Amino acid sequence: MNKQQQTRSWTRSIGHVPDMVRIALALVVHYEAKRGRIVDVRRGGAFDLRSVSPPDASGARPIRRIAVKARAAQGAVHLTPAEWRAAARLREAAWLYIVREAATGRPRLQRIRDPWARMGAARR
Repeated sequence: MNKQQQTRSWTRSIGHVPDMVRIALALVVHYEAKRGRIVDVRRGGAFDLRSVSPPDASGARPIRRIAVKARAAQGAVHLTPAEWRAAARLREAAWLYIVREAATGRPRLQRIRDPWARMGAARR
């Protein structure tokens, strides 16, 4: 599937979501696709996106499970209990992508690998 087909497929799959969330998801999908990853939307799970990397030197295709959070400006983000459990189980394959200033027209992306290790101390 080429990038244009992937974008059309992604746009159909997100359905009706608030504008700020749509902006955040579009930014993250674009970021991942630009790096050669294949992205699909996950509904009803602990993560919003599944991103498959191109094969590495050994032929493995690392998979990222991405939770996407959007903030209109600045502010704290919180993971749901299901997201925390999945982050604890998946560790290095779990990612949190925070899109800050999503409502300003100049969104900023912050990526956190293994949010359980990086943010989980406050929850333990």
